[in-house]
Amino acid sequence: MNPKDLKRRIDEIVIQLRDTYQLKSSAVYSFKMPSKMLLQYCIGTKQPLTPAVGQKWLSTFQHLQQGDPKEQRRYRSYQRCVGLLLDQQWQKQPIWKSYRCNLDNTLQGYQDAHHVVSYLQLLREEGKAESTQSFSKRVIVLFTGYLQQISCLSYQALTPCIVKQFFFQDAFANRKPKGLRAYAYRLRLFLRFLVDQNVLPPHLPLAVPTSCPRITEIISCLPQKEVKQLLKMDQTPTAFQKRNYAMILLALRLGLRSSDIVKLQFHHLHWKQETISLFQQKTSKHVELPLLPDVGNALAEYIFQERPKSSSPYVFLRSSAPFTPLTRNACYRATRYQLQEEKKDGKSFPQGFHILRRTQASQMLQEGCPPSLIASFLGHVSIESIDPYLSTDVSRLRSCSLSLENITTTPEHLP
Repeated sequence: MNPKDLKRRIDEIVIQLRDTYQLKSSAVYSFKMPSKMLLQYCIGTKQPLTPAVGQKWLSTFQHLQQGDPKEQRRYRSYQRCVGLLLDQQWQKQPIWKSYRCNLDNTLQGYQDAHHVVSYLQLLREEGKAESTQSFSKRVIVLFTGYLQQISCLSYQALTPCIVKQFFFQDAFANRKPKGLRAYAYRLRLFLRFLVDQNVLPPHLPLAVPTSCPRITEIISCLPQKEVKQLLKMDQTPTAFQKRNYAMILLALRLGLRSSDIVKLQFHHLHWKQETISLFQQKTSKHVELPLLPDVGNALAEYIFQERPKSSSPYVFLRSSAPFTPLTRNACYRATRYQLQEEKKDGKSFPQGFHILRRTQASQMLQEGCPPSLIASFLGHVSIESIDPYLSTDVSRLRSCSLSLENITTTPEHLP
């Protein structure tokens, strides 16, 4: 796409964003501004817009990914700009969506890319969740991109030193130990796959750092005070608050994950049978949960009074055009919004949306529900998945405490 065609394409998309989707001026500006920058880049470098040129232009803003939330939002707008301009579907049927970096471009020039395709196919055959497949692909692509930077053009040329140096890049400088464990675990599984394919020697997966091994943590739950604050509603709640309230109740009362809440559709709701029946996004396991009165009332109030008029099969939609389904970030924003008063007082409270699911599991355990029932209610594949919740049952943990009687100690003084 030469600069002249690129300019015409930008004007066409701006008109579609403003007229077809009726986006706010700020949203249209978030596309116009980076598109003009990209146009000037193509003119300055005398190159037509291609996926490779778009990725090269995005790489100049890589520092924004590690910046504050405002800079990260700006980088995502640059990603969307490149995606919109390169998406051929916009010429026939406009589809508004979020565009991520085209990670496949990193693999196109790598001679061993077919091993990645085989590994991802194996994950699909094993029934791994889509999120697991996506994260595994991301780790492999980052690792492959690192190999290209150091001119290691084949997996067979890997050495233990190269594998270790991958985790000393600037991209991992601000990563928390839990995040590093996730990257190391996925990379180790891929290297073991290459060992099975006789591509690598058996000892090479051992080069993946184990300084952050998987550990069992004491999970946190919301105390009753925070639960009351979370369910607190104004006398005249807004559409945004009603939507948040319904999503929070689905997690707090039924233990649904954020991925299942944002993908909830109308055919999952059986009002006459008073049940919610769906296949979980993470495990693909079918669960049938009771549609409790407070949950059903919150859903009905949002659907009939505040939900935007749309033919979309999804229950929860954006409150402003385009009325597309929500992302998981909407669930996390819901908890932060409801607990913002506690935060203003300088008090700390557990972060995240998954804590609502943990709170429900912990409450069921304290009420004496058998582990098999809890695992079935939460849709766990294995009953061992509820073991971390045992640390929240303080009353029963007291019965397991050991006496300190007849244990002698001697005082020691530090020098």
